[in-house]
Amino acid sequence: MTRSGRILQAAFVLLLTGCTIPFLYGNGQPAPIPRTPDYSGMAFDTATPIRTPSPLPTETITPTATRDLGWIPSPTLEPTYSPFRWGCVPDGSPDPCHHVLLDVAMLPSGDGWAVGERGLILKRNNGTWDQAASPVATDIRRVIVLAADNAWAITDEAHAVAPGERRYRSRLLHWDGAAWSVFSNATRLGYIVDLSFLTARYGWGIISEDEGRDVVYYLARWNGKEWSTVNRTPALNAIQMVSSATGWAVGDDGVILHWNGSAWSAIESPTDKNLNGLVFTSNVSGWVYGTEGVILRYASGEWWTYSSMAPNPRRMVMDPEGEDGWILGSWQLGDVVLRWDGKDWVRFFGGGPDGEALALNFPALGEAWAAGWIPGRSRAGMIWRWDGETWNREFEKIPIPLQAAAFLPGGEAWGVGENGLLVKWDRTEWMAADTPTGQTLNAVAFLTADDGWAAGEGGQILHWDGSDWYVEMPYVARGRGDNALYARLHALALPAEDDGWAAGGLEGGDFSQPWIMHWDGGEWSPVGLFAQKPPCRCSLYGLHFPAADDGWAVGGGDQTLVMHWDGSEWTWQTWPEAYRLLAVHGVSADDVWAAGIAENAPSSINPGVILHWDGAEWTSYPFPHGVTWMDSIYMLAPDDGWMAGNGLLHWNGSEWGTVPSPVNGVIISLSQTPDGTLWGVTDTGTVLKLGKS
Repeated sequence: MTRSGRILQAAFVLLLTGCTIPFLYGNGQPAPIPRTPDYSGMAFDTATPIRTPSPLPTETITPTATRDLGWIPSPTLEPTYSPFRWGCVPDGSPDPCHHVLLDVAMLPSGDGWAVGERGLILKRNNGTWDQAASPVATDIRRVIVLAADNAWAITDEAHAVAPGERRYRSRLLHWDGAAWSVFSNATRLGYIVDLSFLTARYGWGIISEDEGRDVVYYLARWNGKEWSTVNRTPALNAIQMVSSATGWAVGDDGVILHWNGSAWSAIESPTDKNLNGLVFTSNVSGWVYGTEGVILRYASGEWWTYSSMAPNPRRMVMDPEGEDGWILGSWQLGDVVLRWDGKDWVRFFGGGPDGEALALNFPALGEAWAAGWIPGRSRAGMIWRWDGETWNREFEKIPIPLQAAAFLPGGEAWGVGENGLLVKWDRTEWMAADTPTGQTLNAVAFLTADDGWAAGEGGQILHWDGSDWYVEMPYVARGRGDNALYARLHALALPAEDDGWAAGGLEGGDFSQPWIMHWDGGEWSPVGLFAQKPPCRCSLYGLHFPAADDGWAVGGGDQTLVMHWDGSEWTWQTWPEAYRLLAVHGVSADDVWAAGIAENAPSSINPGVILHWDGAEWTSYPFPHGVTWMDSIYMLAPDDGWMAGNGLLHWNGSEWGTVPSPVNGVIISLSQTPDGTLWGVTDTGTVLKLGKS
């Protein structure tokens, strides 16, 4: 008899004898014997002395760059104070900064909230999303909606305890129907892991607190007025109150705690894997998920195990009736979307959110919500809605994945990107233009509104004549297979109508050689740079021409490379450390700045580089704490300059200091228009404008 036949025979015998058959794994294997933890049966509702968490620092020390020491002596992560304020220009979307959404919570009516990076709060009312005033500028990772006039949110504040080491404490925000405000608890809480409200006057939460090198966990209770910690527990990750007599909390190593109306106690768990989330729809029905594909079901007082097609379920939701559910899980080829069909979790091939959903919510049958971000060079926020048949984007305006941008005198701009992307900013939104190429464009520059250039892969160069883009220099493939060399142009500079420059590299395998082309008003032609072997395996990424006979090209690879044009020839200089200089700009021949990123080195070890030319030599400046590379430089005056990349830096004449950025994306371009306005553009198409605080 086969193995399957013996299993069926045994099941038939059990039925004849009146025994019940436990649920089986989705792969046909029986559920494991429940594991009995050492803390089984322990009650957690007995008051015990606990350490009062230390308060947050009340004084912020400015992280000032120290040129002599090259070190940041401040323990804080706050930016240097600046009278300048960068803002995102409205583009018709509820969040023109395109912040990543971290959580969403909706009411059955379809109204609700979404929260995200840098204090972002979005409110949906009568089908429309609008940005709400936020009392904080820190990331808001959780929102909980109890009623139209009662919602809670959690934000975290980082503070440095040592160079490179930070810890977090949380603050609660409350919506009273009119405004969001910071909730002041009688006792300062530590890091809020999770909260669950049963009513406006009753709830439980999980709090963690650093005690030296250890992290301890507590249960916290809400009485309608304040939160108070109750007892120390094992490491917990999620909590849900189902009723006044039933609550659950799960955590690391398979920990499952149960609330019976009077006390918390540990119960037997069928797994020793970390449990990260739970969804209960009634006192007798619920789900728990965790690492390594663990999915547990609770039904009628017993736990059953299910196999998962998702190795690491990230989010799970069920509708209030428990009839429909979703799971998003990581997979080597992309996110797996699973749906509950009433009997098992099955792969959903109808298409899930077209991005990475960081949060799910299922307020009513046939209507689920997801929030997170959509693909791009940087993460940019999006909300999706399930209408019972398909997942649809909630926002019409989506980020534009740009590689470079250039502003025109009137405040309009052109952006370029992958697959020949050409878009124009009309001061309110980006509009796509017809493109003559399908290759990636890396650089764009304009002399006037009717004379512009774009360059990119394969050495291709496009020209704008005021009405159309056309190919001036076609894409060229150089060789095949392992010996192929690919031309890439990364930067453009236009000193005059008959004088233009394009810089990049010839690259292939371990080979990389700087490459420059020149426009004489009639054609583009390559320029001979080196009489012998190039000084490094490197490419060029930035250009700056203050005059026709004074130009700079910067780049790097296995060494840092700086090149200078004196009107007749290019000369070069290398730097001992391997940096990739990405930008260069200055206000005079003896006041030029260059910056970039460390080559093949972790940013925590070697974050980046800032170099200054004083007319005689290049010297290095310390890289401010909190940023790791710079993509663009624009100097307004000897004592007023800006650098941008994965942050913002300002030069005040003596030092570079960090300035708050309204976005988490990469700022790829800085540009000043004739009216004196300084503009910036991110790699998601967000347009920034500098103003006074």
